[in-house]
Parts: sequence; C-alpha cells; structure tokens
Amino acid sequence: MAFKRKSSKVLNAKDVVSFRSTMPLVSLLPWQKFEGTDNLLRLANEDGEPDGYLDMLSIEGKDLDFVYGIGSDGASRIIQDYHMLLNTYLSDFDILITKMPASTTIQQRSWINNRDQILKELQNSSDANLREQLRRRYMAAEKIVGNLQTVEDVVVHQAYTALIYGDSMSETRENRDSFIRLGGMAINAKRISLKQKKNVLSMLQDPTRQLKN
Repeated sequence: MAFKRKSSKVLNAKDVVSFRSTMPLVSLLPWQKFEGTDNLLRLANEDGEPDGYLDMLSIEGKDLDFVYGIGSDGASRIIQDYHMLLNTYLSDFDILITKMPASTTIQQRSWINNRDQILKELQNSSDANLREQLRRRYMAAEKIVGNLQTVEDVVVHQAYTALIYGDSMSETRENRDSFIRLGGMAINAKRISLKQKKNVLSMLQDPTRQLKN
C-alpha cells in the first residue's frame, strides 16, 4: 500500500514476486547501507548514486475490542484521525505488509534480568532451604526464557511497516517524527530496531518466505 505525492509505487510481497521475473528487486527498493545512530537506510538511484534516505516504523494493529471499547465514537475517531494524517502529512510513505517473527525481546530481557538476580542470591546464600527455593525459581525463569526464544523462532504474525522517506537524514527524521505524531488513534507507529529493519529487507529479498499459502 503506497501513499505517494509524486508517483505511486506499491511495495508488497506478492507484487515483488510478480516483478522478479522481469526486473531486479533492487530497482524496487535500491539501498546502500544503514547510517546514523538511528540506522536510517541510505537509498540509491538507478546509477548507484545516493538518492535520499528511508526509515521504517512498526504500525501496531487494533482489534475490535479496542476500537469499540474506547467509546461509542471510537471507530469514527480512528477514521477521522486517519483522514487527518492523509491531509496533513505531505511527504511520501509506503505501508508494507509482511509476515514477521513475533518479537519477545522485551520479555526476554526482563526474565533474563530476573534469572540473573536469582542466581546472585543463590550464590550468596548459605541457607539450605532458601537455596532450594532459589534453585527452583532459577530453573523456572530459565525455562521461561527458553520458551520466549522458541516463540520468537517459530511464531509469525502479519506485520505492517511504514516506510518513511526524506532527501536528507534530517528531513527523514523530521518526516518520521511527524508521521508518528500525526497518526493519532488511527496509526500507532513506533520506531524499530536495526534487527527488525534487516528482517524487513530480508523479506523483500526473498518474499516467498512470508507469503500466505
């Protein structure tokens, strides 16, 4: 799904597959490298010369319980905010739909910290009963961390990624922040990690990995 002020370019996995037999993927999203502390993607033109920047934002979905649970005008408010975004955000953007691994990074970090704290208490305790309790807690935390890692490896979900463009790094950052601010209740956009950005590029390189059967 694309929203272009100059020309329309749809970026989704099925279109990429249909184009691959007639044109190289790099012509759809030609890029050179990540730059800056926020890992903006430097783009290139057909001659391989620098041609602006791109950043990616994750768009969180809303289920019907959320839409109709925020009041009788919840759905109308979301539509109004979406209309406002399209009328006030003046730069180009695309919305890319892919299947991505489920992210459990935050949960893993929390449980790893919890596990490590239990280990410290275990190492400093000489009470047999307390040590046994701590040992069981440590094993439980270790199992949870392992389960979260498994979820990230095997579970996928449909992800929506906004592609934000700019002629310079500063303009791209300004456009990114404006998109987040103007999204309102319609589009809850958040910045993503370098790993997640690389996953998006990986999906574009091999879109058959995430197409629906």
